[in-house]
Amino acid sequence: MTFEEYLPAWAIKGGLVTMGAQAFFMILFTKVLPSGPWSELPGVTAHQLVCLFLMMHLVYEGVPIWLREQEALYNAGMEGRIFGVSPDGRDLGSLVWGMMLIWDIPTSIFVPSLQDVLMLAHHVGMTFVAGVSMGIFSSKNHPIGSYYAPFFFGVVELSTIFLTIIDLFHPKNKAWNRWLNESPSTAAKYTRVLNEILRPTFALAFLLVRCTWFPYVMATTCLRDFWNASLLETDEDRHGVSSLTFKAVFVLSLLFTLLQLHWGILVSRQIVKALGLIPSKKAGVAKRD
Repeated sequence: MTFEEYLPAWAIKGGLVTMGAQAFFMILFTKVLPSGPWSELPGVTAHQLVCLFLMMHLVYEGVPIWLREQEALYNAGMEGRIFGVSPDGRDLGSLVWGMMLIWDIPTSIFVPSLQDVLMLAHHVGMTFVAGVSMGIFSSKNHPIGSYYAPFFFGVVELSTIFLTIIDLFHPKNKAWNRWLNESPSTAAKYTRVLNEILRPTFALAFLLVRCTWFPYVMATTCLRDFWNASLLETDEDRHGVSSLTFKAVFVLSLLFTLLQLHWGILVSRQIVKALGLIPSKKAGVAKRD
């Protein structure tokens, strides 16, 4: 394959824009703006800001494509959903491929607050699937499963918009967590209110989209489609893609689904805890005393 096939225009644009924005915001936070949590944690602050705008763009692009433009491919059965080409879906896959390779994976490795083995593995798996959707793993450069790209690279990122903001104030980001809880500034006061609104909003969006809609699409069509495609006998039938590649996407899709459900359990526990349905340990000790 040529360089342009590995990094098409959308991939280059996505990668360079996100990495360029990361560098710009880091310089802004450390060299231009007065000191604050943004200057103490410039890498993670810049990453979350870039991620916020990127997720908004992916949702904005993906939702209308998934809801209004994919009917013909869906009605064509497995052949349409796996081997039919959605130009917009292919472009979204290229965008995700480029931004993962050039921006998100590198920052996940080199920014301390973003270092998480599970999330890095998720990013690598997502990069592989994005490459499949844009045709990189086809000897004919044929996009595979681009029908699904608007959903898994667009629709499901709705909850990530809210998570990107509230995760910045997680205790692991000590400077931002301290500022949120202790700063008497007007900005901090409004941010505390915003954070309290976004936390349940994120939880609701996550449970509806990632723990309900996501598994539904996987169970009703996606897993079955990729498995059936892996059983096709000839390379020609598979449009130049190996049977192993289809099986790899199947396994990754299953793991992604289990991961969403795992995170959903954690989110549900936080909801139950916030509602006071689980007594705190301190309360239990006091009661025994």
